[in-house]
Amino acid sequence: MTALLSETARRRTELVVDSSDTFFFDHTLDHIPGMLLFSALLDAAWQSEHDSAEAAGVSPPGLSGRLRADVRFTKLCELNQPTALTVSSEGDVWQASAVQSEHTVCTADFGFVHANPQVYPLGQVVGTEPAVADLVHRHRDANILVGRTYRGADGLCQALLLAAPPGHPLRSIDPDYRTPVEIVEAVRQFVIAIEHTEYGIAIDTQMLWLSVDMDIPLRIPRSIPVTLRYTHRDGERRRATSGITLIEAVTGAELGTLTFSWCNLSPSHYARMRGKS
Repeated sequence: MTALLSETARRRTELVVDSSDTFFFDHTLDHIPGMLLFSALLDAAWQSEHDSAEAAGVSPPGLSGRLRADVRFTKLCELNQPTALTVSSEGDVWQASAVQSEHTVCTADFGFVHANPQVYPLGQVVGTEPAVADLVHRHRDANILVGRTYRGADGLCQALLLAAPPGHPLRSIDPDYRTPVEIVEAVRQFVIAIEHTEYGIAIDTQMLWLSVDMDIPLRIPRSIPVTLRYTHRDGERRRATSGITLIEAVTGAELGTLTFSWCNLSPSHYARMRGKS
């Protein structure tokens, strides 16, 4: 995977970026993607949780645990500058940040919570078409992690969570379970698609990720059908926040919730912001 961590003598953690990674760099970008920052900070916090538990002689949350996180993006992270990652403990929460040229580009609070093992009923996803690539801003079909949207009996927009195909970089993290990175990316794609299909946002709009709050399982078996349900949207056309619920598709049981915030920018507005016009 792209998110590698290296330690200097001063215990400073640097983000190593591999722009050839076909997941994080699905298409050409002029900045480090937010998903890579989220993944790297989550990895760093989880390693801190594991080391802390080991030092205390206790077990960290296992596959049945939950992740409660609050992630904020404060500035675009540039490709051509070093990025320092830091993690510190604050009670039961790991506070993480990414800093570039003395400017904080991302902050995150991570809580890893013990939970009883989840018993999932058997089921399968049959005949689900993946979302249209343009609607989820992906160039590679293998990176489309959500199905086409539809309306449930309650009138809310929904879509099925798709599994990354065999050989995909996400499966190198865990071949049998969906990780938080995979879940968050699928929900991000779902939110983008809804912006275009339900709210008339132009297909060439640059959607800048501002934040995400989540309470989700640390792992969900890839064999379990999961539905994403769009519960609400607040805000104006440019800045908006939406809520999404993870639903176990066979029984309808709620598995977790996420709240996304973002900013919609036209290509010309984005170019001016980046100093390209």
